Amino acid sequence: MKKAYLSGGVCFAVAVLLQLFFDDVPRGFFAFPVNVALLMLWAVALWVLYREKRRSPVTVALLDIRTTFWTLGAFIFCCLIAGLSAHSVTTSWWFLASLLALLTHLLMVIYRGVGLRRPHRMRFVMNHVGLFLLLAGGFFGSVDQHEWRVRAMEGEQVLEMYDMAGGSVTLKNALRIRRASAEYYPDGMPQSYEAVLAVDGREVTVSVNEPYSLSWCDDLYLVGYDRGREDEPASCVLQLVRQPWRRVQWAGIWMLLLGSVLIFVQGVGRKGGETI
Repeated sequence: MKKAYLSGGVCFAVAVLLQLFFDDVPRGFFAFPVNVALLMLWAVALWVLYREKRRSPVTVALLDIRTTFWTLGAFIFCCLIAGLSAHSVTTSWWFLASLLALLTHLLMVIYRGVGLRRPHRMRFVMNHVGLFLLLAGGFFGSVDQHEWRVRAMEGEQVLEMYDMAGGSVTLKNALRIRRASAEYYPDGMPQSYEAVLAVDGREVTVSVNEPYSLSWCDDLYLVGYDRGREDEPASCVLQLVRQPWRRVQWAGIWMLLLGSVLIFVQGVGRKGGETI
């Protein structure tokens, strides 16, 4: 056990050293399909470890209740640092190492739990698998998430959008700004604004916090509006957000909600006082 925990500490120290010498994780390298291949390889490797080396120190440590406190505590601590930091640290080696340690422990617990004859197995699956899908979707899918923006005038057709690095994406759907409008507070500050777009000949309305879904992974947001001068048409800023893994995370959220309902209905334990 001590050797296993020591190995975990060494791995985390290596992540810190990588951060010091190589800066953040290269997101582009781990994009699809590399992230999917690594996910499958990692899950299969842990399954083989659980099935074939169940008595090894590493397996015993990964299934130990103390590992739950260590991995969860380390991840919460890293999240606190991320929340208090002025810079984004979610792509740092040490942050991702803490999340990967928590996911590894969680997956091993799932492998053990689904094979046991236990009361209320369904709620165990809902809660643990749901949490795994939610965290794993963010861990492996964050590199596939991307955002592009463009400023367009009324009557203008939008064919391309651009990201912060200057890269562009060609839209599959033809967009044209029909009209844009806004409501203002008495002091002149915008209160709300919306834009009417023609998407492949179909008229749709996009407003603040109410995006339009272009596809199963692409959402179109309205993030800015400028009424311009009297002799100029109004303009608006459109944002395209691509999140291919969001349905995986949604599945995790719904499973967690169902698991919480089952805990409320079934109670913490079972008859006879045995705790689950």
